[in-house]
Amino acid sequence: MEGLIRRYPNEQWVWLQQANEPVLGEADDSKVLVLRSPVQVGSILASPERPWKKYLANQAPNTIFIIAGFAGIQHRNYLDLLDLPEDLESFVRQALPAGQNWEPINTGAADMTEKLKNFFSGHGNESIMDILSRIQRALKMTMDAVKTQNRNFQEVADFLLADLPEQWQTVESRWQRYFFLFNCLPFFDLFEKSNILIQNLKPYFEQENFTHWGIAELELVYETIVSIKELMSKASSYV
Repeated sequence: MEGLIRRYPNEQWVWLQQANEPVLGEADDSKVLVLRSPVQVGSILASPERPWKKYLANQAPNTIFIIAGFAGIQHRNYLDLLDLPEDLESFVRQALPAGQNWEPINTGAADMTEKLKNFFSGHGNESIMDILSRIQRALKMTMDAVKTQNRNFQEVADFLLADLPEQWQTVESRWQRYFFLFNCLPFFDLFEKSNILIQNLKPYFEQENFTHWGIAELELVYETIVSIKELMSKASSYV
């Protein structure tokens, strides 16, 4: 195949490009994307091909998505790096675009789709979205009671917000367990943006600060929770 292999900073995926074409930094429908899998993520080996395929099917469905590795697997979209095809150009022409209905091969490491499901579902307990929604609802009810019903802020807060630090701890615990795993995913930027917001909120739920909340703090936390939920909703669409 006449082309160049362009490596990007995380060295987990590459573009195969024609030599006379510009280097691209993101998905493009006219390109071939090769993902090396499994990949090392912290102390584990991860197989991220399923969420990558779903992401590309949504964002760039005409992209030819090829998984590369050393597993000796036979699949029209798998490139065995120990047994390269004699005619690479022909191999690429026969590979399927991400938008077509096909299932990526299993490269045998930790399935990142299952990791995402566990993150969002909470291993059968309430999902992280459920917990964030419950926090958001309590904040909204408090704001409405104070602003529209002229209720005393502290009385309402003592009744509706007392368990928020505990609920937030559940969010943080799950976040710390899974966040680092997601940096092998093409939509990791959604988690990075969420992480900044979560770290910004952390001091507000510490007991010495939480007991001194006023309406301004409540409104800030509420708007930040809304933003986190929006980002997480986008990420969950690729599970």
